[in-house]
Amino acid sequence: MPNDTHPVPAIVGPRTHSRLRDDPPVLRVELGARRYFAVEVASDTSLFNTAQAGGRSDDNFFASWRTGLLGPVENTTFVLPPAAWSRLRFNQRLFYRVLSTAAADSWSSVATSAPADIAGTVPAVLITDEVPPPMTRGRG
Repeated sequence: MPNDTHPVPAIVGPRTHSRLRDDPPVLRVELGARRYFAVEVASDTSLFNTAQAGGRSDDNFFASWRTGLLGPVENTTFVLPPAAWSRLRFNQRLFYRVLSTAAADSWSSVATSAPADIAGTVPAVLITDEVPPPMTRGRG
């Protein structure tokens, strides 16, 4: 059962991220009472709908649940695996959502940050061609 302060999980990411960066965008995840989770990232919100699973590919969809649930945690960050970022970075936008559950080994009492049938509620990061600033070194 979710707690009162976080009845559904939440996920927040940057507004923009350069495809020229080697590091993928970092997403902040808040789960509330459900401590196990999965993150889905897609080039189009329709791909979150299981009825559209046939249109998914490694170039337009990533799901961490393919390798098992993550957790147990309350709040954390999530970073796309390098192989997923190398394929997804060529999309114009990446939509993302978190799904959470109370059990480590099943999808019982599932909650999501954005239902698949409500596309307007799904946050996204705009993928740009901006050249990232050079790394700076601290002085020792």
